[in-house]
Amino acid sequence: MKLFFGLIFHMGFVKLNRFKDYWKNDEYFNQTIFRKAISRNRFMLILRMLCVYVGPVTCSYEKVKNIIDHFNEKMISLYYPTKKLTIDEPMMLWRGRLAFRQYMKRKRHKYGLKFYSLPDQMAVHLIMLKAAEITCKNLVEKLYVHKTFCTGTLREKRQNNPKEIEGSKLKKLELCYVHKNNICVLKWKDQRDIRVISSKYNGNLEYTPNR
Repeated sequence: MKLFFGLIFHMGFVKLNRFKDYWKNDEYFNQTIFRKAISRNRFMLILRMLCVYVGPVTCSYEKVKNIIDHFNEKMISLYYPTKKLTIDEPMMLWRGRLAFRQYMKRKRHKYGLKFYSLPDQMAVHLIMLKAAEITCKNLVEKLYVHKTFCTGTLREKRQNNPKEIEGSKLKKLELCYVHKNNICVLKWKDQRDIRVISSKYNGNLEYTPNR
């Protein structure tokens, strides 16, 4: 089973269209590690018959919860993130029936499973987050106490947003900001008001020429 899951994880790095492509002898594929490790028929049989949970289902991901929890615990012990991280929300195509399938018209795949990930600029690892956390002032302050800088967009009328920011009326390309206790909250207007909060950057503008 360790071999089976190891190959599954490796498929995340070497992406092909179909499972059987990993066992092809064609020079355009030729992934010898799969042919040496296990036969294609045995791999597909395990994939078809695999059951990781037997019991009552209390939540939508109960059947794979143990695997997800084990993976997250291992990543915490094996992986130390670098300085530059970003939160991403990729969508994986899924057209079947699923209670938590989402529809997002602006995504390339409009129907599918939405993931919350933390990509690292200096690595290829992705840490799965259990829930979406919208950026807020309290969160940025807590991260700063733990020596972690944070920069992100801010929702309108979010709790603890500075009144000076929420009450200001801006014209196009104007901005205003409040910098207090090492936290900067900024509002800038383009086509609409854009709110940003940061514990690393201030409200000064830097103009960069288009190449």
